[in-house]
Amino acid sequence: MAMCVQCEDCKFANWDATLFCDSDKGHWEGAHYIPPYSDQFDFYCKKHRHFYLENEITGLCRDGIYGPNNYHDVCKKHYQEIDELNKKLKASHPCP
Repeated sequence: MAMCVQCEDCKFANWDATLFCDSDKGHWEGAHYIPPYSDQFDFYCKKHRHFYLENEITGLCRDGIYGPNNYHDVCKKHYQEIDELNKKLKASHPCP
């Protein structure tokens, strides 16, 4: 019997929203550039050929296969961007 594989661990899951963007234009938020992305879904499953929203992720999928996906890289990039923005904010607004 196949075990359930969480989407975060599944080789079929792609979490990079910039690959499936809603438009081809990014935008600036202050000094921080936000590249084009899709806020309409959380990840794309290559096995089921389906875009999933957060409330559609049940964790009960038995079709998943453990393997590398880009979840870790997407999270790492996200926190690096937050850190860079915080550094810029601190540099531009030093505390008294």
